[in-house]
Amino acid sequence: MDEINEAWGETKIFFWTIMFMSAIIFLTINLVFNSMLRSVNSILNVLRKVEGGYFDQVLPHFKISEFNAIAIRINNMSNALNIARKNNQALALRTMQILETEKKEMSRELHDEMGQSLTAIKAMAVTCQQTNSDVNAITSSIINICDHLSVVVRSMMKTLHPLSLSELGLGASLSELVREWQRFNDTLHFDLNYDDGLESLNSEIAIHVYRIVQECLTNVVKHANASKVNIMVIKLNNKVKISISDNGQGKESNSTGFGLLGMRERAENLGGTFMLETEKNSGVSVVVQLPFWDDK
Repeated sequence: MDEINEAWGETKIFFWTIMFMSAIIFLTINLVFNSMLRSVNSILNVLRKVEGGYFDQVLPHFKISEFNAIAIRINNMSNALNIARKNNQALALRTMQILETEKKEMSRELHDEMGQSLTAIKAMAVTCQQTNSDVNAITSSIINICDHLSVVVRSMMKTLHPLSLSELGLGASLSELVREWQRFNDTLHFDLNYDDGLESLNSEIAIHVYRIVQECLTNVVKHANASKVNIMVIKLNNKVKISISDNGQGKESNSTGFGLLGMRERAENLGGTFMLETEKNSGVSVVVQLPFWDDK
C-alpha cells in the first residue's frame, strides 16, 4: 500500500504538472495568436484605406519579423502611390495651365495677325472701288498680306498638329524637326538615326514618338549646354525604341520636370517604358520603348 500510495502521489504530481504546462502553452499560443490576429487586422485595415485612395497610411513596427517585412513593403507601396498621385495631380494642373496659355497665345495671334490683316484687306478693297486708285499696288499689297496670313495659319496648324506627319510620314517629320532645331542652333550638332521600317507605324503611336523626340530636343537645347545630341528611333523586337543622348552638363538624377513627367506618362499609358540616365557633366540619356502597332 505504501508503494501504491507513493506511485499515486507521483502520478498526481505528474498529472498536475502536465496540466500546468498545458495551461501555460495554451495561454502562450493564445497570446501569440491574438497578437498575430491584431497584426493581420492592422494590415487589412491599412490595405482597405489604401484601396480607397488614402495613401498616407503608415503601418507600425511589428515584433514578428514576417509581419514587419510585410508592413515595410506596404508602407513603401503607399508612399510610391502617394508620390505618383501627387505627380499626376501636378502634371494635370500643368497640362491645364499649358492649354490655357496656348489658347491665350492663339487668341492673341488671331487677333493681332488675322484681325489686323483682314481689316487691312477690307480697307484696300474699299480703296479699289474709288476712282484714280492704284489697283496694281493695292492688289500687290493684298497678295503680300495673304502670303503672310498663310505662313501664320500654317504655323498655328503646325503647333496644334505637325502636318508633315500625316502628309509625309514619321521619318520626314522627324527630319524636318531636326533641321528646324539645327537652323536655330549652329553650335549644336544633331545626329538622327531613323529606321525606315517604322513608316508603317500606327498614327496614334507615331504622334507620341514625335512629341517625345520634340520634348527631348527642347530640353537639350534649353538646359543641356551640349555640343552634340544623338537621336535614334528604330524598331526593335516589335517595339519602337527611342534613344536620345547628349554630351552636356547633365542634371540631378532625382530632379524631374514636367517635361520628363509628361514623357513618362505618354510611355506608360501606352504600355511602354521610360528610363532616364544622367551624371553630372556627362550628359543625359533618355530611352523610351513603345509598342509597335502596324497601321495596316
